[in-house]
Amino acid sequence: MKSVLRKFMWTAIVAVLVACPGQTADIKADVALRIEKALPDAAIIKPEKARKVLVYTRASGFVHSSIPVGAKAFEMLGDKTGAFKVTKITEDPAVFDTDLNEYDAIVLMSCTGDFLHPSGPRMPKKEDLAKKSDDEKKKLEEAVKAFQETEKTSKEAEPARRKALLNFVASGKGLIGIHAATDAYYDHWTEYGEMIGGYFNGHPWHNISIKIDDSASPLTSVFEGKNFDFSDEIYTYKTLPNHSREKLHILLSVDLEASSKLAKPDIKKSADEKFSGENRADHDYAVAWIKKHGNGRVFYTLLGHNEATYQNPTTMKFFLAGAQYALGDLKAEDAPSVKPAETPATK
Repeated sequence: MKSVLRKFMWTAIVAVLVACPGQTADIKADVALRIEKALPDAAIIKPEKARKVLVYTRASGFVHSSIPVGAKAFEMLGDKTGAFKVTKITEDPAVFDTDLNEYDAIVLMSCTGDFLHPSGPRMPKKEDLAKKSDDEKKKLEEAVKAFQETEKTSKEAEPARRKALLNFVASGKGLIGIHAATDAYYDHWTEYGEMIGGYFNGHPWHNISIKIDDSASPLTSVFEGKNFDFSDEIYTYKTLPNHSREKLHILLSVDLEASSKLAKPDIKKSADEKFSGENRADHDYAVAWIKKHGNGRVFYTLLGHNEATYQNPTTMKFFLAGAQYALGDLKAEDAPSVKPAETPATK
């Protein structure tokens, strides 16, 4: 038993197998009530047809405690506005082995790591393991063995699952990426990075001022053309070709100067005009974007780490707009914000 447990001793940061229920998103009644109060009353635009949505919640890396809240919020958002119907909430990657054509869009709710196959059970630290009873240790051993028995089959199924997700969107469907959907598949699935639009590179800030990059977009109309202050876990993105204004239609981004002037700034400006926490040479930090993928549409926003984000009327209306864009009902300009630089062959 010790040898089996030792193998997984230091996997404390991987997903808990029961981190989010497979078919429902059970949350506290008071949280549900606050979400309900924050929801818009109606769809931004009447859907062309009944829309079905899959909310996928597998986190094989860091597991956000807000995942069940976000999943339930999207379920409630669709039910109240009539814009769509969440027909399935699951963290089981086997859903990608099934026919996805019944859905019009997939929500990746803070999915992290290699989220198309399960990760091992979360194990206690060495000192905590020693305090557990023999019965508790036996249950841990059984969980590890159960994972080992299914791991090979799941890994063998992953290539087909990757293809299924890419093809689903490219065929004309929608993808809605919330917060940690960019914290996945960094160096061994470049097609995913191209589709979602970026790879996580840190979260140095929480309190920021957000600027509207496209005030004419129906997705940003909720902000009425005004920059706004917001508190959430703010991601930055790796400097790679998949994340640039030549690939993405940026909706919102961080206003560094305004952020440095907040009452309690996370972003501080030094005497030499540099801002703390920066890790991009272009000083460009997107908060939300849209883009085409084949014939389909992708909406992504880094907002959603905090449970309070799903209880905010403004952000819930923004999520609704993003969802209706991804579903194909809300038409919006989604060409890259900056035209790709001319190459010698095109000059």
